[in-house]
Amino acid sequence: MSDEAALEPEVPAAPPPPIRPDPTGDPRVDAAVARLAELGGRPVAEHVEIFEDVHQRLQELLAAAET
Repeated sequence: MSDEAALEPEVPAAPPPPIRPDPTGDPRVDAAVARLAELGGRPVAEHVEIFEDVHQRLQELLAAAET
C-alpha cells in the first residue's frame, strides 16, 4: 500500500436497505412490524428500543387473540 492510499479517508459503507417484511394479512401486525423499517436509519444503540416496541405490540396482539 502506498503512503497516499493510507492518507485517503475511508468511505463509509452505505446503510443497508430498509427491512420491508411481507404483508401478513393482518393490518395490526403489519403496523407493528413496520417499525422495523426504521432500523437502517438509526444508530445500533437505538435498535433495542424499536425491537422492544415491536415485541410488545406483537405480544399484545397475541394476548388479545387468545381471549
